[in-house]
Amino acid sequence: MGLQIIANAGPKDQAALEAIGIQQFINYREQTFDHVLATGSVDYIFDVLGGETLLRSIALQPKKVVSTTYPNTADLHKTGIKMPAILRWIMDLATSKYPRAARRNQVQLIGQVTGANGTLLQEAADLIASRPYTVRPFKTISITEASAQGLEKTPVGTVLQF
Repeated sequence: MGLQIIANAGPKDQAALEAIGIQQFINYREQTFDHVLATGSVDYIFDVLGGETLLRSIALQPKKVVSTTYPNTADLHKTGIKMPAILRWIMDLATSKYPRAARRNQVQLIGQVTGANGTLLQEAADLIASRPYTVRPFKTISITEASAQGLEKTPVGTVLQF
């Protein structure tokens, strides 16, 4: 597939992660990922922790960091959140160190914003109630299987996920 997956997790998750085909496991209880990996050695980082971990991720200088904790206030309207300008300004001010660090390290920082207001939640509840419950199993495959099936023929880089 051309994609090397590195996982940063606790020891109880190691076997499951290796079973799906990760190539490198970093036990965060014994070592920090930014001490194990060289600057520029990772192309993409998917961050779910934020804070200092997000800053350390950016300092590794990948091409892109997608963070589930960094709110890109410019995209909040896409989630149905209508935030007053003063609150957006306060959020931008409070999180300004992340885009600054990304610019300094020439990293594209993508803030993954999800959310729902009461109206959207009610619409979802009504939709669920109006239709019979259906279970649709989704087949998952390991990274090795995906590579063998030729789902990606072009090398795309190295990913660190934690």
